[in-house]
Amino acid sequence: MAEVPVDGMAPSGLMAARPALIRALNEQLLLDHIRTSGPYSRADLARVSGLSKPTVSLALANLERAGLIRRPPRKARRARAPDAP
Repeated sequence: MAEVPVDGMAPSGLMAARPALIRALNEQLLLDHIRTSGPYSRADLARVSGLSKPTVSLALANLERAGLIRRPPRKARRARAPDAP
C-alpha cells in the first residue's frame, strides 16, 4: 500500500481525498442529477450516478437534513378487500 505523507499530498503531487470531501462531491453529484432531470428513485439515482445504493441513501439523507431536497409524500396503500367466506 502506498504511503501518503501527513500533509495529505500523494507522491504524484495530488491531494488525498478526505471522507468529508467525498461525501460533499457525492451529494453535489446527486443534487445536480435531481436539479437537471427531476425526481428520481433511489435505485435510479444509484444507477445514473454510479454510486452504491447505501451511499445514495446517506447522501440524500444529508441533503434532506440540509433542506436542499424534500422526500415526496408516500402513496397511501390501499387496504385489501377481506377474503370472501
